Amino acid sequence: MTQAPTDGMNLLDPLGFWKSVRDTNLDSWSKFMIEVVNSDAYAQATGTALAQALGASQPFRQALEKMMTQTLGMLNMPSREEVTTLAGRLVNVEMRLDDLDAKLSATQKALQQTMKDSAQETLTGVTRELKAIEAQLTAIRAGLVPEPKTANAAPAPTTPPKKPAQEGPR
Repeated sequence: MTQAPTDGMNLLDPLGFWKSVRDTNLDSWSKFMIEVVNSDAYAQATGTALAQALGASQPFRQALEKMMTQTLGMLNMPSREEVTTLAGRLVNVEMRLDDLDAKLSATQKALQQTMKDSAQETLTGVTRELKAIEAQLTAIRAGLVPEPKTANAAPAPTTPPKKPAQEGPR
């Protein structure tokens, strides 16, 4: 037994025909509206309507803004313009602080490098002076006490210092 083609419709569904008509209608309207919205004429018409609406509402907005500014002034609260001005000043202060921080960091690095170089130069100078003093001490020792020839040799005897002669009674 063969069935006749139904083009995707269920013959047992009484509302199937209306559903397919609805889906076809929505698809066609969707395609039509996409074409209309993507056209230049629609963009120009929308822009003109928006400009007219903003132009018509401008006096009301100005009156509302003036009234709000007066009300905020009476309540000792800042207006939008005052908050915006204050925010601009704060941004300026932050930028200056960032600049000062960068300059301070550069100065600190330069100072650390200078201190390091100065300490290195001082250390080099002290080392030279210590070597000169060591050489002088070696020369003084060599002139005063002869060094032993072997490691096991006894140290050279030293003569005890002479006692000053006591003078007799006169």
